[in-house]
Amino acid sequence: MRTALIVACLCVALGIAYSQAGSVCAVTGAELPPGLSVCPYTGVAPAQAAPQPLLSWTFETDPGSFTGVAGVTTQLCTTPGSAKDGSGCLLADFSEAKVAKPDEPPCIALMGPPTPVGAVAFWAKSPEGARLALLVSEADGSLYWGLFALPRDRWQRIVMDLPALSPSTDNHTDENGHLDLDQVAAIAILDFGALGFAGAPSAAAKRVYIDDFELLTDPVRKAPYRLLGGFGLGEFAVSAVGWTAIGGDSFDIAPGDDTRPWIARLTYQRTTGVTGVVAAPGLFGDKVRWTALQFDARTDLPATLGVLLVEDTGGEYATAVQPQTSSEWQTFILDARNFGQSEDKPDNDNGVLDTDKVNTILILDFASVQGQAGWGNTLEIARPIVVPSAG
Repeated sequence: MRTALIVACLCVALGIAYSQAGSVCAVTGAELPPGLSVCPYTGVAPAQAAPQPLLSWTFETDPGSFTGVAGVTTQLCTTPGSAKDGSGCLLADFSEAKVAKPDEPPCIALMGPPTPVGAVAFWAKSPEGARLALLVSEADGSLYWGLFALPRDRWQRIVMDLPALSPSTDNHTDENGHLDLDQVAAIAILDFGALGFAGAPSAAAKRVYIDDFELLTDPVRKAPYRLLGGFGLGEFAVSAVGWTAIGGDSFDIAPGDDTRPWIARLTYQRTTGVTGVVAAPGLFGDKVRWTALQFDARTDLPATLGVLLVEDTGGEYATAVQPQTSSEWQTFILDARNFGQSEDKPDNDNGVLDTDKVNTILILDFASVQGQAGWGNTLEIARPIVVPSAG
């Protein structure tokens, strides 16, 4: 009762209107933590009803219908303490995986799920940390994907709405250019770190534990996740969905402080390739038209950060910033009008940055883009948001 009163008082103080009965979060079933107006992992208000499960596995006695691809194996794990809930979970072992063919990445796949599928939700953990992606294919072979990162040895709730997934750059077979929820032919969790894009050899996943896997009938998020002053891009206080690392020896979503509750931290001691973090904005609700990109950053060593925006048309726009010191955070507010069009990948659609069409944001160490190693550095990013256009 005391907890309920505290939560109620916080809600009044924050001007949040919902009933005590509505304080249970959809999808997770957990109570809304004090100080948050939206639920962790989903970014939606607790009063919003959860979509109905279409299919689910608790992995207590059944390993489900997942198949390992390219050397990945799956097995039911009942070691005491290994599961998020209950006594069992699914162990996907990537340690012997190999990328034999570009179109067969190391993954576990669920073939022929019932449809329509609006969202996928599950718990995941990797003792070593992992950089993964959810890959969804239609029957015609068209592919859609979304990124997520698993911190070291910490359970992470992953909730992905299928309409928010980004189309593959070679998605030429889709007849209408968007993912049809009633045409989903396969759903896979793949090792993004093993595909070469993630840079460091240590980026490849080794063990991934999965629990309480659900296919949901409808998308979870009805609108973008709103933060003070803007819309969240996979805000780390809510979820690691939408962000992962390129290059670097280690990547983690680390606890911060009251101002920056969670921080994306990338270290690169021996990295020789492109290094930075990448986000998929659409994963936290419908894309919005915005006027500025805002984030906090700091680095151990002096560095120039290149910020790259990729539209779903294939056009790219970029700008650069320079964090001042490693001991102090610096807030960058980047006006969308100041991003220049890429000469290598011009916008052949209209030659204008359409912010509501941006499906990928990259924040890169500029020296690594030029082929110069940034050894011994650490890049930290916090509070990534976009400031919406008026009206």
